[in-house]
Amino acid sequence: MSRKFTTNNNKNFKKIGYFIKKNYLNSNDEKKLFKSIEKMKFEQISQKKKSHYSHVFKSSYNGMPSADEPYLAKYGLGKNPGKNKTFVDFWKKYLIPDLKKLTKNKAKYFLLPNIFKLKKGDFLRCHIDNYVGICGFTFYLNKGWKWDYGGILNLVFKDGASDQIFPFNNSIMFRNEKKPLYHFLNEVPFYAKNDYQYLIVGFGADKKHDRRKRDKEIIFKYKRDYI
Repeated sequence: MSRKFTTNNNKNFKKIGYFIKKNYLNSNDEKKLFKSIEKMKFEQISQKKKSHYSHVFKSSYNGMPSADEPYLAKYGLGKNPGKNKTFVDFWKKYLIPDLKKLTKNKAKYFLLPNIFKLKKGDFLRCHIDNYVGICGFTFYLNKGWKWDYGGILNLVFKDGASDQIFPFNNSIMFRNEKKPLYHFLNEVPFYAKNDYQYLIVGFGADKKHDRRKRDKEIIFKYKRDYI
């Protein structure tokens, strides 16, 4: 069941590499999905990759981390998302058809998405995801968020400019990974009233590939297969 996209949606996906769609799910489906994820267990992940800014995330963009800085990230990662039937149904019913539609069926293989839980002290330094596939998405679930709660997705462009994506509950950002979209999530501060937000992040690829062969350190802990 693919969604209807506007002319501007398709134009932005092609030219600038992303667009936002609010109220992605109807209220009942959103509440059902949120409830199913609340029941899941999460493992706290801390990453430190000393040399990633000298190869995997190397960039000539203004304001990017230098080659001698480490890539750092801290977040909760959902365990065994494939066992959450509501989540898998959501992925197959909405997200896969939409990625196919946006790429005119060039996306043929799809990784089971990761579910991130961002709470106080969590963050992801600047990185890029174009090694995973040709398209991707970030879907937001939370109980209400504020700009200064942190965990805000910041996009970084070649000229040093940036754009911030506010995490409205039940909104989704579709990304064209053929466009270089470097991004980071700033740290969730101690005073954030709502303790956490969920981000569902997934990708579509035009061919099967084992990204572990490219960089063994960057693969997420839990194995995910293409369908």
